[in-house]
Amino acid sequence: MDFKYITDITHLFPADPDAEMPDEALAFREYLGHVIKTDDERNPHVEVMISRDEMRALLSGGLYDPESDRIIYSARPSMKGILLHGLYGDMDNFEGYLAADANHEENRKRQRVMDELHEKVHRALQTIYGDHDLGAD
Repeated sequence: MDFKYITDITHLFPADPDAEMPDEALAFREYLGHVIKTDDERNPHVEVMISRDEMRALLSGGLYDPESDRIIYSARPSMKGILLHGLYGDMDNFEGYLAADANHEENRKRQRVMDELHEKVHRALQTIYGDHDLGAD
């Protein structure tokens, strides 16, 4: 199945977000706003190398949102460990779920591993944040 026409809809929207548009088009843009990404949106790719123990701890508990699940289940094993990857916004959200998981964990060993995992993701996000000038304009 070819999804080209589903994903290539940015031509329906003017580059100027304040341009005059029919109400139906504005409503459509608002509805799809979370899906459509523009070229000037700052959302770089983030990668974090984790250990097998950290991956085991990650898979053994916690409730995450769909974007975080996508990060977890798209992880790629390598000789150095397991590579978690995702867009900055998704990884930033994932970091919050990791912190909550660690803070509510009763098993001290898993809590320690989840804290370490959270710290790795946090450091990766801080590095990307600095490299890409993701601060407010």
